[in-house]
Amino acid sequence: MKNKGYNFRKNDAGEWVVYHDDTIICGSYKTQDDAVVSLANYVESNRLRDELSQKGIDEEKLFFKNQEELLEMKKELESRSLTPEQIENGKAYRNAADFVSFFNLFFRVRETSDGVELSISGDTHIHIVHCLRQCDGCYFEQFKDFAEKFKVDEQIDELRLIDTYRNNYTVRKSLHYFEELHNRLKEIASII
Repeated sequence: MKNKGYNFRKNDAGEWVVYHDDTIICGSYKTQDDAVVSLANYVESNRLRDELSQKGIDEEKLFFKNQEELLEMKKELESRSLTPEQIENGKAYRNAADFVSFFNLFFRVRETSDGVELSISGDTHIHIVHCLRQCDGCYFEQFKDFAEKFKVDEQIDELRLIDTYRNNYTVRKSLHYFEELHNRLKEIASII
């Protein structure tokens, strides 16, 4: 049997019903336009469920969620910069006290005689190097302290003293970048 796809038919009561092949998807609409809108919401909700499921959200958490709730879940997921895999691996490395592998999940790491350097860069060409020193104690605690005390405005003020930076990055672009970076640092620190 050939797939008929979605179609609209009136039922015996004169109301519009949406079918996929011969299965009722949704129904009882006064106008065909209402049925079309309902189908669009149905398709979009299913697309969102699939997308969230592929991004690691447990399918049971997606049951009985309306489109607005699914969009909120997607927004929350997109606000995270870390993948579920990074979080899982990060926790495993943290539990094993393997700081180099932990930080390599998120940054380029260079070991030095004094400690480690974390090379932090994002979507822009802005690049920060932060050093964690052996003599200052646990690397994980140092990073948590760095993330907590990271000051967006101080980073921007310091970089805007450099002519090439000031010419290439507006304050708005810098603010957006450093706020995202600060959120990412806090998210990484939350794994520790």
